[in-house]
Amino acid sequence: MSMIKNMITGSDKKKNLPPNRFLQFFYVIKENFLLLFYSSITYFVFILPLIYILLSSYLRFVSQLNTENIDSNSLLNTIIACGVLLIPCIIISSIGATGIHSVIVKLIYDEGCLYKDFFSGIKKNYKKFFPIYLFIAIFSFLLVVNYGVYFFVETLNPTFKFITLILTIILLIMCLLIKPYYILQVLLFDNSNNKVVKNSLTLAIARLIPNILMFILSIILYVTLFFFSSYLLAINIVLLILFGGAFSTLINMLNAVSVLEKSIEPSQYKTLYHKGLVDYKKEDESI
Repeated sequence: MSMIKNMITGSDKKKNLPPNRFLQFFYVIKENFLLLFYSSITYFVFILPLIYILLSSYLRFVSQLNTENIDSNSLLNTIIACGVLLIPCIIISSIGATGIHSVIVKLIYDEGCLYKDFFSGIKKNYKKFFPIYLFIAIFSFLLVVNYGVYFFVETLNPTFKFITLILTIILLIMCLLIKPYYILQVLLFDNSNNKVVKNSLTLAIARLIPNILMFILSIILYVTLFFFSSYLLAINIVLLILFGGAFSTLINMLNAVSVLEKSIEPSQYKTLYHKGLVDYKKEDESI
């Protein structure tokens, strides 16, 4: 019973910590499997409206596209409706994201963590997370609408439509790439919003390709929803519910922590540098 309890709530017992952030991914899962399991399920409740809107809009769009007489106006209306509904759905998902990020960051830094920290993290940090998710919601809306306008509104200048579409794609991608660094900073430091955004943008651009690859890896379970069918789709949904939130968040936050540690002076941040790794105390004592 004690083993199961520790897996659910986490344990403060001294463990053999991993030597680097890559191995810490497997370590965190091994040592906190059920805590991550329950956190993922809880997080999924908050992103369920978003997944439903995306999937239902996608299926409706494909159905309209495959009709014998394609109606451009109907396709455009479906796209715009999806874009509008994305805004409240992303805001709702940010509540669950606040909870699971609060849990994951504690686990990365080897701090005592309980399942209740998911909800206490929401209460404590939701307002800090809101700005970045609001921008993600706005840029998602603009991207979806610009996509519809580009393909189904013929009265506008094609060059203008193309530039607008590319611009919104870039803005959304950059917003998603800076998100882990933004979240990490608001959880750890007490900086102004301008400084947090500036630092996040710098860290995202400095390792642009690795950040993009890590982001793609972190959302792979979500992306495959649009490609699987029948029993494969069912299996993918189950995996997404049980592990998707923790898997995605852990990858992004470990990458953010690793990049941050490579960008700071250990002597200036000795309480955080390599915290959660085996050499943390040794590093701390040597400074």
